[in-house]
Order: sequence, then structure tokens, then C-alpha cells
Amino acid sequence: MSMFRMNQKVRHTKTGNVYKIVGTPETVRIEHLATPAYAYVPEDWKLIWIRPQTEMEDGRFEVVG
Repeated sequence: MSMFRMNQKVRHTKTGNVYKIVGTPETVRIEHLATPAYAYVPEDWKLIWIRPQTEMEDGRFEVVG
């Protein structure tokens, strides 16, 4: 079970940047080792970021609102 869900807004605790979750570990993998991951985007949608599930859920991100 994932800590964050689709379309949820999260904040990076160190930078304060806010992102929207656009992919969860149920549907996103990092190719090399098929590592479950999250896909998330900043509000301007200029990049899609991918981060392993373990890093997203280790306290670096928190739900906004």
C-alpha cells in the first residue's frame, strides 16, 4: 500500500517545493531493477520526477493540506 495517492499534493520537507503525485508504486517502476517508485510534477509541469518509493516515504515528503 502506498503512502501517497494519485493527484495528491506533497511538499518536500527540505526545500518546501510542492508537487502533485501523477504515478504511484502500483503503476511506476524504475527500469533497471523494477524498483517501485512515484512520479511527481511541480506546478509548472516542466519536468516529471521519478523517485523510489522508499525515498518518498522516508520523511522527505509530507502531504499538503
